[in-house]
Amino acid sequence: MMAPMSLAELDAGDGVTLRRVRPEDAQEIYAEIDRSRKRLREWMPWVDGTTATGDVLEFVERALEQESDGNGFHCTIQFEGRLAGLVGLVYVNQKSRKAEIGYWIGQSFEGRGIMTRAVRTLTGYLFSEMGMHRVEIQAGEDNHRSCAVAKRLGFVPEGIKREAEWVNDRFVNLAVYSMLERDWSD
Repeated sequence: MMAPMSLAELDAGDGVTLRRVRPEDAQEIYAEIDRSRKRLREWMPWVDGTTATGDVLEFVERALEQESDGNGFHCTIQFEGRLAGLVGLVYVNQKSRKAEIGYWIGQSFEGRGIMTRAVRTLTGYLFSEMGMHRVEIQAGEDNHRSCAVAKRLGFVPEGIKREAEWVNDRFVNLAVYSMLERDWSD
């Protein structure tokens, strides 16, 4: 039997904490998106449509609804008490025991290992607490930083989904990575 989908807070180590997203986070999330807009826009199709705190609040409300439907959850990534980004389950298939992780981080937090710690912690939670069998990450093929997170954690590259996502002004190939429960050692 699978554990409940949500979590309150997970310590990822070295000042990184994952905390379930809340409506009161909307303003801080929007501010980080706005500070990192140019960088995020390159890979995230939702950036141009996120023009006010209200847009983020709508996302948070959808995320909480998704959680109550048993189809995922989202967490803020806190680094030394500051919001650094988000990580979460963008898709869950409980019957097949598989989930897909999605994430973004603010530009000023890149290159510190924060996202690697966050994804490692969430992946471990999915296997140990939720009983998942398979976890996937999909990232823009040329989004080297995002792909590096998956590779660093030992996710296996499975292939490229050609022109699989429209990101603002172009189609982007998505690299697909997976981790199976039996291969997870962290």
